[in-house]
Amino acid sequence: TVTYAHAQADTHGSGEVWVQLLAEVTNTGSEPLTLGAADWTVCTPDGTELAVRKGVSAYPQTIEPGEKGWYYDEFTVDTAQTGELAVQYDGDALAASIRAAEQSVRYAVSDVNLKDSVYGGVELTGRIRNDTAEQGRLVCVAAVLLDESEKPLGVVYTVLDSPLEAGAETTFGMSSEMLPPEVKSADIAQVETFAYPLAE
Repeated sequence: TVTYAHAQADTHGSGEVWVQLLAEVTNTGSEPLTLGAADWTVCTPDGTELAVRKGVSAYPQTIEPGEKGWYYDEFTVDTAQTGELAVQYDGDALAASIRAAEQSVRYAVSDVNLKDSVYGGVELTGRIRNDTAEQGRLVCVAAVLLDESEKPLGVVYTVLDSPLEAGAETTFGMSSEMLPPEVKSADIAQVETFAYPLAE
């Protein structure tokens, strides 16, 4: 079930208008699900289409029953329109992109630290540990930033440069300059951090 869908356009850096797209999906079933890439349409409040974003990824890719996943994208648009935007999607196509999970692997995350970046936006660092018996290849670390009411403010993510061996621990660092300019680390009440191998 899509429980939240939102887009916002803001002017960044050299004057370009960037759109941040966020859609929250809740697993209301009884089995783990893998969220496949999905298409989302961003429109002005009056319904004028601004962009169709195809193959948007979700973080994390696999969600347990009762868990939430977040589709996230950031991109430029050739418009002067800024502020709140509307998000549209094809429910049947979205449902078709979601499948039963073949595996659900998560790595332990610790020592998470969030701070404002000197370049704008936020920086997030921490540690992850592979407690499984398998090497982690294409390990993604993603953090969903939530306010006091658990409304998502943005997503930051990275993919480790090298595999994470079984039993090994490593550090990670990631940042985003594309959050709405008014969002600071003090506005972020909760950080949901996930580390997992990307599904093929």
